[in-house]
Amino acid sequence: MALTLEPNLRQASSAYRDLAFEALDKALDLFAPPATPLWLLAGKGEQIDNTGFDWEVDSWQSPQGALGPGDGYALQTGEVLDVTTTRRRMGNGGQQIRVGYGAGWIAELVPKLPGTGKGIIKDAYRKYLEVMKQNWEVGALSLDQTYQVDSGGANGGLFAGLRSLMDGAATAPSGGKYASANAMTRGVPTDIHYAPPAACITGALANQGIFAMVKQSLKAIFNNVQKYREYIWMTNIGLSEAISGLTDPSAITGAPNSTPAQQRMFVREQADEEFKQVVAIIRTDFGWVKKVLNVFIGTTTTDVNGVYTATRANRVFLASPNSGYILTPERVKKRLGFSIREDEMGHDGGGIKKMLFMYASVELTNPQGCGFQALT
Repeated sequence: MALTLEPNLRQASSAYRDLAFEALDKALDLFAPPATPLWLLAGKGEQIDNTGFDWEVDSWQSPQGALGPGDGYALQTGEVLDVTTTRRRMGNGGQQIRVGYGAGWIAELVPKLPGTGKGIIKDAYRKYLEVMKQNWEVGALSLDQTYQVDSGGANGGLFAGLRSLMDGAATAPSGGKYASANAMTRGVPTDIHYAPPAACITGALANQGIFAMVKQSLKAIFNNVQKYREYIWMTNIGLSEAISGLTDPSAITGAPNSTPAQQRMFVREQADEEFKQVVAIIRTDFGWVKKVLNVFIGTTTTDVNGVYTATRANRVFLASPNSGYILTPERVKKRLGFSIREDEMGHDGGGIKKMLFMYASVELTNPQGCGFQALT
């Protein structure tokens, strides 16, 4: 399999200019896919040709009643549906994602080290490819990362996380839609294309009925897009545990002919090899969701104390255990300006030092079919 370091690239020579090569970003899917569920879920978007990009999303027009025109009755002006009226331009920027790694000269050069052998850097390359995917995953699932243009120097650029792309009510730095119907602001939902408010649930996890919560979200999405379909519910560990807690025994109250002592029990047979307590799929009247655990949902622009900081060196990832996203799989894509590259840095008398980096973004082509939970 031939690999090139950039997607959609052609050879410079005229003899090979039209020959497409397999992109490295496809090969990246093969590296530890369970570790980065969103990367695996997201399809491949078009290449980022500049510091930003945009695309159009749309929704169904309002249905018309029984017009019942007579034979030969001309089509009236009010009956002509302009396909552009429900479209707004959306966009997101890219950001560099990088990680440096190395090894001391003894570890790299002396053969037969216990557990590694010779050439530890070769093993490290595969390891940090996975780390790069995780770094993209954290940015894409961020609850507070907003688009920031690369203005040079040490500022760099950021792409917006999924919450910023779908949250029509939040204010900076979490997101927020814009009001102008004909403008386009990268990294925020448009005035008519944002996740339904009822599908975006906050508050205390203990106060939420898990099944009622997902039913509310899917009903709100269904009313928006008028489609019954499959969704992916990416949940962090706390929310995931609460969903699986639906299988706990609970008392029956108010049922006919019931007594206070009656309970719904899940009985384990002694011969069973394992006891299963997990909810993976929930079906409702308005669609069904497949639950996927993802521990990379959280904040990315705060310090270790959870306080927002503009100093990038002080920013850390803080997981939000009780948060999650309801996503339409075909609407989430990853975009690469260039795929992962490797640079070798100066040794300065020590061992090998290298850096992996890429320019990437996340694309959400219609936030109306999504929702999120940010629970405490």
